[in-house]
Amino acid sequence: TDVQRPISQTFTLDGEPLMGTTVPVERLGWQVLVAQDAAQAFLPIRSVYTAIAWGFALALALALVLARRQAATLSKFTEINISHARSIAAGHYDLKWPPARTREDRDLADSLRLMAGKIQRRERRLTEVTAHVPGVVYQFEATRDHAYRVSYVSEQSLKILGLAPSQDAFFEAFAACIHPDE
Repeated sequence: TDVQRPISQTFTLDGEPLMGTTVPVERLGWQVLVAQDAAQAFLPIRSVYTAIAWGFALALALALVLARRQAATLSKFTEINISHARSIAAGHYDLKWPPARTREDRDLADSLRLMAGKIQRRERRLTEVTAHVPGVVYQFEATRDHAYRVSYVSEQSLKILGLAPSQDAFFEAFAACIHPDE
C-alpha cells in the first residue's frame, strides 16, 4: 500500500488562523481535520529559536567580556614593556620584569633584557676605553632647531679641565673656559 504522509498547512477558519492537516479515516470514508491555533502550533519552534537566540547573545556577551579582559592584560603587559624600553633608553638596566603569560610576551621581554645587557656592556667598554684616552671625550648633539646637549662626558674632564663630567652643565662650563679670542 502506498501510504501518503499528511501535509500540514495554515488556513483561516471563521477568521481564526489555524494550522492543521486532514487525515483520512478509510473505514468510514471520512476526512478528519486536525487543527490548532497557528500561534500555538509554532510555539515549540519559536521557543527553540528564542532559546538559541538567547544562548547566542549570552555566548557573544561572554566572549566580549573575556576579550576585553584579555585585551586589558595584553595592554598592561605592553605598557610595562614600553616603560622598560624607555628606562633602558635612559640608561636604567636593572629592571624588574613581570612574568610573561604568552610566548610572544616572553620573547619580547627576553629581547629587551638582552638589549639592555648589551647596551650596558658597551657603555662599560666605552667608559673603560675613554678612561685611557689622554684627553676629554664628549658627545655633543645639536638639532636643526639649534637645540643642543652633551650626551656623554668622560671622567677625564675633571682631571684635565677641572670640570665635573656632568652631562647637564658640561657644555656651558667648557665654553666658559675658552678664551674669547679663540
